Amino acid sequence: MARIRSVDARGWIAGHALLVVAAAFLLTACGSLQPQPATTTRPALPAQYDPPLLAAPAAEPAAALQARWWSQLQDAQLDALITRAIAANRELRTAAARIAEARALAGLVDARAQPLVSLGGYAARDRQSDNGRFGPLEFNPVNERRVGFDASWELDVFGAIARRQEAARADALAAAAQSGAVAVSVAGEVAAIYVELRAAQAQQKALRELIEAARGIEQLVAARERAGLASTFDRLRTEQQVLVTMAELPLAQAREQNAVRRLGVLVGGDSQTLLTELAPLKPLPAVLPALPAALPAALLERRPDLLAAESQWQAALARVTAAQADRYPRISLGAAIGQLSIRQGNFFNGASAAWNFAAALRAPLYAPDLAAAAAVERARAEQAALSYESAAVNAVLEVEQAALRLQRAQEREAQLAAALATDLEALALARIRYERGLTDFLGVLDVVRSRSQVELQWVEARAQTFVQFVALNKALGGGWDAKAVALSAAAKP
Repeated sequence: MARIRSVDARGWIAGHALLVVAAAFLLTACGSLQPQPATTTRPALPAQYDPPLLAAPAAEPAAALQARWWSQLQDAQLDALITRAIAANRELRTAAARIAEARALAGLVDARAQPLVSLGGYAARDRQSDNGRFGPLEFNPVNERRVGFDASWELDVFGAIARRQEAARADALAAAAQSGAVAVSVAGEVAAIYVELRAAQAQQKALRELIEAARGIEQLVAARERAGLASTFDRLRTEQQVLVTMAELPLAQAREQNAVRRLGVLVGGDSQTLLTELAPLKPLPAVLPALPAALPAALLERRPDLLAAESQWQAALARVTAAQADRYPRISLGAAIGQLSIRQGNFFNGASAAWNFAAALRAPLYAPDLAAAAAVERARAEQAALSYESAAVNAVLEVEQAALRLQRAQEREAQLAAALATDLEALALARIRYERGLTDFLGVLDVVRSRSQVELQWVEARAQTFVQFVALNKALGGGWDAKAVALSAAAKP
């Protein structure tokens, strides 16, 4: 392509200097009239939980430990199950696709804010009528050839494009946060079912011990019957107690197998293989892990569902400002530079150079659809704000309820543990008194029944304590998957 003669460009600029100055003044004036984006105000949360159930520990767990709260249970099998469940979960894979879509849309909005440059050309052969308006032409038909660059750019004077970029980035953040919310739910569900599984196994272990103890008493009564010191009625009552205790064992086994099948669905594994893997009994930790020293306001930073709601609100506010800016004038610039000739021999000559520079202004004078579009976006922003406030209030309620349930579960477990210790001591004394003939068999049988009931209740209460511990960690926003955090950070402007 031949060089464009600079004298032509200088002449065009000189001839339109007044227009250039006026356009610059207009841009400066319009820039001060940009619609300002609305400020986001987070929902007001109480200064502390009511009642203040969460006492701050001596040392707050590290951030990585808070994110993977289940690691505090120090169970490698639980860690592996949660990792497998997160990898196999279809909702999480769908959420990852939504993140990719949101980031691609953000890139599309960014691309539309850039100048458009294209290279084009054409060749045509054209014949005009000799009987037309201009009569016979000197060259008819004629070959026309053109090649060159075209560029266009809409100036974002009133910030409509910038606000849409903000909305797209906020949408990407919301998608990443929603992925984290799914990860929290999956991790919590796996942990809760795993606790139920270990509780069912602990119940089976306790039942077998109770059966052995009942059989020991049965043998004692049978020996006393042979010696004429006990009746057949007493022996039959001991046999009944053994059978009643054994009847509880299939129920505990069914709970174990049901928990394994539910875990199999979550981790995408075969239930029989999983049952073999989890068959060895593992007791729950003797001491409940420490809880994070979280205040209500911290939920806005830690709970992924609240982060998603906040990002959606910010996106809605940005769209309101963009819709308002659409009602302002639009200014665009265009340029075309190339070669144009009807003769092949002089196509690359300087005389064949063609160029064009243009500026366009379009101002809506009567556009009721733009006002309606702005009203729609304001209504959507109001909905997003109310959803955010409701989510924040419900989050505080969930934490308070989960903390209250955990506190009551711990109290129940402690009371049942004390009752179990009393029953064990009472059973030992009742057996000695029965062997010495100081009491009848009914006293021993009552203590055996009491111990059986209390021990099973204590195992269940201990499991409930850890189930509520899981629920509280979920309510506090713990367990956000690290991949979702990384995607969220990458999506930030």
